[in-house]
Amino acid sequence: MTAVHLLIALPCEAKPIVDHFRLKRLMSESAFAIYARDNLSLTVSGIGKSAMAAATAYTHLLFGKQSDSIWLNIGVAGHKEAAIGTPFIAEKITDADNGQNHYPTFVAAQPCDSLPLSTFSAPQNCYPENSLCDMEASAFFETASRFSSSELIQCLKIISDNDKHSTEQVNPKGVSSLIEKQLPLIDTIIQNFIVLADSLPTINDEIPSLLSDRWHFTASEQRQLKALLQRWKLLSPEQPIEELELPGTANRKEFLQWFKKKTDSLDLILVSEEI
Repeated sequence: MTAVHLLIALPCEAKPIVDHFRLKRLMSESAFAIYARDNLSLTVSGIGKSAMAAATAYTHLLFGKQSDSIWLNIGVAGHKEAAIGTPFIAEKITDADNGQNHYPTFVAAQPCDSLPLSTFSAPQNCYPENSLCDMEASAFFETASRFSSSELIQCLKIISDNDKHSTEQVNPKGVSSLIEKQLPLIDTIIQNFIVLADSLPTINDEIPSLLSDRWHFTASEQRQLKALLQRWKLLSPEQPIEELELPGTANRKEFLQWFKKKTDSLDLILVSEEI
């Protein structure tokens, strides 16, 4: 059964979800407040990027380091104009401190609207144009991407503050109410995720561990990589991929571009030899 991990920053955000799914506190865990039932877990990280990164990694280790689990960050966020209580899925996540961008992969229509999201180190009352604001999403997505395919990682944010309703007016009881009203949507997202997870190919022995351990490829990237590996094996059977000097700082997309060029160069060599 596919594992579903919910990462939540605040106890007031977590409470309606814990009650809805009848999750039980794992009393043996003291590093974070963690709740679980069957294949569903919920970890309360605390505020900020460092806390969220640590909680995400801890959850992965605690539940057996399962690959291709479902990861969902749920919480409130600010926006300049969006109405309080409106839910959005993050379509692009930017770390406002270092400018690094992350792009969730959507393979089907989403059950609510989507917007870009910017993650800051402090609460914001001056909102960027047409972007959600939070304090955890970039760290969540970057960390979860190490453990699962990006098709199975999303951030759901519910508007808690805007130009007419500042962060100072946000309180725990109001936050819990906002989350509670979106429980049917959260149910839908999780069920859609489970259906998607069951349909995705998993990384297997066709992809060497030195690649799968370093880069967590999306399902479409796995198919592309497998095709490239098959070509490489046919064109250069005397030099396995394990013997190549891989690009040191490349992300998974840059690696695929690099490996395609290497494979294409073998085709050119063979053609020139035949001529």
